[in-house]
Amino acid sequence: MNKLNKAIYTLMAGFCLCTLTSCSSYELLYEYYDDLDGYIVYSQESTVSRYNLMDSIQIAGLYAYKPVLGISSYTFYKCSNLRNVALPSNIKQIGAYSFSECHSLASIYFPKSLEVIDSCAFKGCALNKVNIPANVNHIGTGAFADCPLEEITIDYNNSLFDTTKDINAIIHLEDKRLISGCKNTVIPDYVKTIGAYSFYGTTLEHIDIPASVEEILNYAFYNCDSLSEIDIPSTVKCIEDKAFSSNTKVNYSGTISEFLGIYQCTESGAKGLTITCSDGSYTYS
Repeated sequence: MNKLNKAIYTLMAGFCLCTLTSCSSYELLYEYYDDLDGYIVYSQESTVSRYNLMDSIQIAGLYAYKPVLGISSYTFYKCSNLRNVALPSNIKQIGAYSFSECHSLASIYFPKSLEVIDSCAFKGCALNKVNIPANVNHIGTGAFADCPLEEITIDYNNSLFDTTKDINAIIHLEDKRLISGCKNTVIPDYVKTIGAYSFYGTTLEHIDIPASVEEILNYAFYNCDSLSEIDIPSTVKCIEDKAFSSNTKVNYSGTISEFLGIYQCTESGAKGLTITCSDGSYTYS
């Protein structure tokens, strides 16, 4: 799209009537991408304050006779009043941090067309359950971090993620990596990696880590205020920095020296953390 046409479309959006608490599809900004042959919803400095006032958003399925296929990164970032979002039936991508810190957003429906939920897209929202459609092929790190999730389901036609009922987690089958968990997650005994930010800020109270797990990545169980204790099997070979908060007591089935050898922590990242091992306890100071 040339600059003149883009300016015209933006101008058209500005002339539409809008209340301070709701926004129709033509009051948002849409940018055309040749490679997609469609539009992406985006924000800019002049629209941030207006977006922040909205409590309801309806995104168009078509704009200027072309499909709306995505939401750009940070588009609705920190829209704390946002409670309702209607996504179009042809949307394919939700960008990184696009709804992050929308603290009032408690539910969202993902259409069947959706393919990508990028990193931290819904971090810090009030979501208590999500259903991942069959066509989703990528879910970024921390997509649902710091959400009070209690239920996670995957459409049974999705071939990339584990669709087993009641595991309440997003697990990539090929690399056996748990991407997102929640309060009621049950980790299957084939999982090798507990991913970064996978349980960050959840209301998790207890979790059993199977002997198949080899890696626990950074911030995996960080800010889990209700998780007072966690048992780590000696089969785990790598634990990254800030995998746990200092309020969580870590029980490790190996020795102190073995734990010190696998925990890749910084001094600040482990401060106050207490580890109970087979040969005693150790507290990072």
